[in-house]
Amino acid sequence: MDGAQPFLLSNIYASTNPNTCIDFWNNFSNLDLSMYSWLLCVDFNCILFVEKKKGGLPFSLNNSVIAFRDFIHANGLIDLGFFDPPFTWSNNRQEIHKIEIRLDRVFANATLSHFLIIFRLLI
Repeated sequence: MDGAQPFLLSNIYASTNPNTCIDFWNNFSNLDLSMYSWLLCVDFNCILFVEKKKGGLPFSLNNSVIAFRDFIHANGLIDLGFFDPPFTWSNNRQEIHKIEIRLDRVFANATLSHFLIIFRLLI
């Protein structure tokens, strides 16, 4: 394809075990993917910020969240954002028992992000 731009696509379903996540993000950071145009699509099973959770127990900053944030920063990843709804997971309960969280995200590194100006994640 004339003008086609190759890129690396990673799809990850992260563990719900915080210790496994810490090891995964630390090991994944050891891969040098900066030379590639990189799109990362992930169900992180991890909340990054307090405003990305509604209901249930309060958000707590733990080591797996820190490891995930460090991974994003170390790899220069840019969250591509999304349209409504604001949360990608729910426990499907009603009223005071309902919990909603944004777990799914799409990131790109700087090498790819300028090609994705018109790209939006629709969930």
